[in-house]
This record gives sequence, C-alpha cells and structure tokens, in this order.
Amino acid sequence: MQVARLVHWMAAATTAAALILSFPQTARSAPPGLDLTARAAVLIDADTGQVLFGKNAERRSEPASTTKVLTALVAIEKGHLDDRVTVSQDAWGLEGSSAYLEPGEQPSLENLLYALMLPSGNDAAAAIAEHIAGSKEAFAAMMNETAASLGATHSHFLNPHGLPDPDHFTTPLDLALITRAAMQVPEFAKIVGTKSFELPGGRQQRLFYNHNKLLWNYDGATGVKTGYTESAGSTLVASATRDGRSLIAVFMGDRPEDIWTDARELMDYGFDLAPPQTVVVPGETVAKVPVVGGRVKQAPILAAGGLRLYLQGADLPALERRVDIPSTLQAPLSQGQRVGHVDFYLRGVRLGGADLVAGAAVAALSDSFWARMAAYAVRALQVALHVVLWVAGVLLALTLLLTLRARLIRRRRRSPRFGRSAEYVPLHRVIQRNLGD
Repeated sequence: MQVARLVHWMAAATTAAALILSFPQTARSAPPGLDLTARAAVLIDADTGQVLFGKNAERRSEPASTTKVLTALVAIEKGHLDDRVTVSQDAWGLEGSSAYLEPGEQPSLENLLYALMLPSGNDAAAAIAEHIAGSKEAFAAMMNETAASLGATHSHFLNPHGLPDPDHFTTPLDLALITRAAMQVPEFAKIVGTKSFELPGGRQQRLFYNHNKLLWNYDGATGVKTGYTESAGSTLVASATRDGRSLIAVFMGDRPEDIWTDARELMDYGFDLAPPQTVVVPGETVAKVPVVGGRVKQAPILAAGGLRLYLQGADLPALERRVDIPSTLQAPLSQGQRVGHVDFYLRGVRLGGADLVAGAAVAALSDSFWARMAAYAVRALQVALHVVLWVAGVLLALTLLLTLRARLIRRRRRSPRFGRSAEYVPLHRVIQRNLGD
C-alpha cells in the first residue's frame, strides 16, 4: 500500500491544474505563435473576469485533482480552520495520491488543507469531506450547490478528490468561475501559494512540496492546483500577478511533457497584452430616466461599479455599449436601488458589465401628501390631548376646592357657637321685636 501510494504521489507531482473564469463568454482566437497542446484551455484577467483567450473553453472535461479547488473552498466556507478532524479508516485507505495520514489521527482542518492542496492528498480530501458533511456523498452535494451559486452550471461533482467517474466533470469556464471565487478568500490564496509545508504528528516526517512547478520557475506565480489521471490527462489551474495585473489560466487534457510550456506561453501572452482600459467608472452617470409619480421629474442613473477591458487598437471603434434600463421609473425610488445593467460587447461577444442604480432617492407625490397629512393629524391630536388634560386638571382642582368649602360651611353651622343649641331667631324677627318694644 505504501509503495503504491508513493508511485501515485510521484505521478501526481508532474501533473497540471485547471483555472478559473468569471464570465462564460467566447474568447479571442489563438494569436499567431500560440499553439497549445491542451484539449481545452482558457485565460482570464482575475480582476475584471474578462476572457483573454479560449480554446474549447466550454468543453466537458475530467478535472482530476483540480477538483480540490472546490473542495478547499467549501471546507473553508463551511468549517473552522482550528477544527480537529479525525481521520477515518476509509479516508486512510483511499487510493491515489496521499498525504500519509494515519487512522485516528486528528490534525487541524487548516493543516489538512495544506495536505490537500500541496501533495494533493486524496486521504485529506476524504477526511475533510467526512468532517464537514458526515460523508463524501453529502459533501459532494455541498460542492454542487456552491458551484451552481458561482455560475458553474455545466459541472457535476461526485467526490472531493477527483478520482475518475463518468458523472464527475466540469469545464474550463466553470472551473475558472470556482477558482476566481476561491482566490478571493485569503486563507485559500495563502495555501495555494505556499511552496512547502510539514504536517506535524505522525510516525514519519511529512514534508510536502507543492506540485505546482510554476511557483518555483515562473515570475509572479501565485497558485493554484495540478491534477492528473490517465483518462483526464494533465490538468492545471495557474495564477500569476505582475505589476498589479493578475491572470488565471485553466488547462485540461494536456500532456505531462507539454503542460508547463503551455502554461508559461499562455501567461506570457496575457502579460504582453496592452493594459486594460477603463470603460466605465464607479458613480458615473450613465443616463437620466423620467420618474412617474415622483416629486422630481427625472432621476440620475449611475454605474454601481467600474469596468476595465483589454482592448486592442482596432477594438475601440467596434466596442458597443448596451444600456438596459426601463424607459420610465415609478416612484418611490431609493438611492442605490438597482434599476438596470450596462454591458459591453465586442463584435457580438459580451466582455463584461456593471449594475446601474438610482443616484438619488425620489419620494412619490401621493406618499409625501399623506405623510404630511398624517404628521399634521398626529400633531393636532397631541395639542388637543394637552388641552384636554389641562382643562380636566383645572376642573378637578375647582371641584376639590368647592367641596372643601362646602364641608367647612356645614361644620361651622353645626358647631355650638354657630349652631341651634339655643332657640334660633332670625335677624329680622329680632329687629321687629326691638322696634315693637
């Protein structure tokens, strides 16, 4: 078993990887002097997602171990790097390239990701899948869900390691989408750009070197993953950055002796292109659209983001901008509300685009009138309530005073000094009696 694993490990060290793409669109034809042996390939700008070159970019292909790009992305998203992962007997016994894990061993998820991406350990892939989802099958469902959410709709994954299966496939374009998303995750980018890593623990030293030869001999290389099976051939996902420009290339169905030459030639082609030109600036006013039922008659429509495109001299006159927004907008509108899209086409091929948003809030006339009426009514009720409470307070005070006064009068009349203990004679009777006398 150990000898077989070593043979697979050495074979995997010579394989190539698949690259990402964020916009599934037709690419440029092969320039003179660029003749790739890979059956399918694609080159994109990592920042803009623009396709710079494509060869059978939508062809269904076996990804081999470049599958692990998606495995690592799902693991980082669903797990915690400091998780302790128990290596099962099934994971330990998996065929193919190995990280020499031991049954019952409990490495951290972070260390397993290095074991997954540098030596391309199938045992690490299985252990990760079982830890995250409970089984390799359940983890594959997570992989397909993530791929679909990234727009990789022409792929289907059955396992986390990439061993051959007729129902396990992707395309250079789909894998490009997946990889582009993964490279935006700092933990992922750090791992795939690492040249060597020693996995702690175990009964033997496990010092792994990255199978991606570009990290060693191509200026600016940053990743990503190699792969190989007899049926898939060599596959490679490659990435590099120079002078602020980042490129990603995907190769599938290549020959082991040609994969690295193909990678360097295609990357060189991309870096030799003229720098991208800005075709739309974030916040740029693209249009003004009439607003129905609003307090203002028009609303400015702005680009939510910017876009840079690789364009040759002859491309500029042929570049077409297509603005997709309604002829009128209905109030109310919120500032920043998405209202449309602007796309750029070159000879019928979509190169990219940006969302369009309302540049200012627009209140509806009816809404503002009733809002004002409601505010007036609330204020009037508040004033009326204060008046009623004040009057009620005054009346209550007067009532209390009058009640007290009446009680005092009654008490005085009943007292011996003012009461009727002696015969009561009215005053006029007293006066009459005195006059009569």
